[in-house]
Amino acid sequence: MKKTILSLAFLLGLSYAWAACDDDDHYTPAGEIIATFNSQFPGAKQVEWEKKNVYQVADFVQDGVEKEAWFDSAGNLLLTEEDLTYAQLPVSAKEWIGASEYASWKIEDVDKVIRNGQATVYVVELESGKSEVDVYFSETGEWIKTQQDASDSNDKYLPTTIPDAIQSYLTENYPQAVILDFEREKVGYELDILDAGVKKELVFDMQMQWVSTHYDVSPLSLPQAVKDALAQSQWANWRVDDAEFWQEKGKKDYYELELEQGSVDRDVWIDIDGTILNPI
Repeated sequence: MKKTILSLAFLLGLSYAWAACDDDDHYTPAGEIIATFNSQFPGAKQVEWEKKNVYQVADFVQDGVEKEAWFDSAGNLLLTEEDLTYAQLPVSAKEWIGASEYASWKIEDVDKVIRNGQATVYVVELESGKSEVDVYFSETGEWIKTQQDASDSNDKYLPTTIPDAIQSYLTENYPQAVILDFEREKVGYELDILDAGVKKELVFDMQMQWVSTHYDVSPLSLPQAVKDALAQSQWANWRVDDAEFWQEKGKKDYYELELEQGSVDRDVWIDIDGTILNPI
């Protein structure tokens, strides 16, 4: 069954469509959609409806918080967007921003996006002069992605559908995972998931066939074969700064290690059996 989540990739390509939407201030959706809205958001005030592409969107205030609710034509609630203050962000998200290149940027907006059946995300809009970025975090405050030159449009969150083939792969291989992000790229698709608390990135080709999976691991958790290979190499005295585990179609699983010695960095690839691959 197809599952609906946020698409963070199609915004620019579809932004022209909003101009064609009915922005009538007096727009009213079907009665069943209003009934669902009333049951989901009791006590909502200052409710205004509009149609965005094929979605019915309610702007309203509930318990003093400005919100948006997106429904499909069948009356299913797809997502809810809530305005937050910066102080309401998870501590780890604020720490990430404070330690990043955006630490001195202006906090323009903070949103909490609650998705039907999928992971909740926080989106922080930052500005510096004419530059804008949106930084996405998981509900626990883990960084997901940074979108450069982010649009300041209120329509940046657009529901979409994961293709059946990709959803089937996910169900079979990561049945307990929750989806953080899904994008269509020029050469395929990228899917970010949270699996047992670990953020993983999956890549699929244009035929929706799995290509690779990779995710960060602790240098302390590297297999003994990898540690031994590194200890016997020319980088034995280098420090492992970061490590990623990689699975690629047609290849043996391997680790990508970012090594550091003083001000010098070097990336080294070692497969799970301890064979050092040609560093790039």
